[in-house]
Amino acid sequence: MTDEITPIASDGKGSIPLTEAEYDADFAPALMDIMRRLSERGADMLCHVSFSEEGGETGYGLSMHCPNPTAVQRIVHRAMTCRGNLDAMMIGLARDHKSGLIDGSQSIALSRFIGGSND
Repeated sequence: MTDEITPIASDGKGSIPLTEAEYDADFAPALMDIMRRLSERGADMLCHVSFSEEGGETGYGLSMHCPNPTAVQRIVHRAMTCRGNLDAMMIGLARDHKSGLIDGSQSIALSRFIGGSND
């Protein structure tokens, strides 16, 4: 596995000019099938797909099956749904920590964000 994201389209921006209608018609059903098959084998799935919306905005489709999400899955989910807004992601993680869904007590960044004293 690699940490690099490789552009696979030729539009000069490294993105796929996929429309929401194409995603809904072609990819969402296939992802649901994959998610169902993984679920039958006891596996979880998080999938984020970007597509073009009308007006040039970027939308996303989120396929997720995590009946008992781990802290890693919750963090990934927050990152996938914050639309690049780091504040929204941190606020969500702080809420998850305060409600006991994740243990952020060892996180210096989260502790500082929520006003703790983890120095």
